[in-house]
Amino acid sequence: MRNQFAAGKDRQKDKYYKLMNSLTEKERHVIDYLPMDVPKDAAETFSDVEYYLLNSEKKMALKDRFEAVIYKLMCFYKLCILWGEWEECPKPERIDEILYEIMGNYSGTLNFLFPDINMLIVCSWDALNMEVYNPSKSLQIILEKVAASEGLFFR
Repeated sequence: MRNQFAAGKDRQKDKYYKLMNSLTEKERHVIDYLPMDVPKDAAETFSDVEYYLLNSEKKMALKDRFEAVIYKLMCFYKLCILWGEWEECPKPERIDEILYEIMGNYSGTLNFLFPDINMLIVCSWDALNMEVYNPSKSLQIILEKVAASEGLFFR
């Protein structure tokens, strides 16, 4: 009986990998620190700002804002995270712990899969945004509001 249960969990995790991989082929949006793309003639200044924000204690404030977006979405939709292995319905403390480790170690990516709504959010240590794959039109409206509530931009 135990092996049957483990096999069922493995099949579910395989489904999550397949779903995640298929979602990265879909339309991509971002939840961003900035309201629009940086013009080419401002790239050097942007690089200075980005480096400063990601290499100072300011990055933890950005982490907190990204985290708050995820927490709000968790209130409405099932969440699975990929951090070494799949974790279903992680506690907020677990997400905070992982993102703190990512930002503190200057490496890593955390994937947030919302399997019931076919949406993926990817958060990496070296970006001032989170990538959002395949949000429906109604989710785009929600994401715009949630991002704005944290001083971020959905685009």
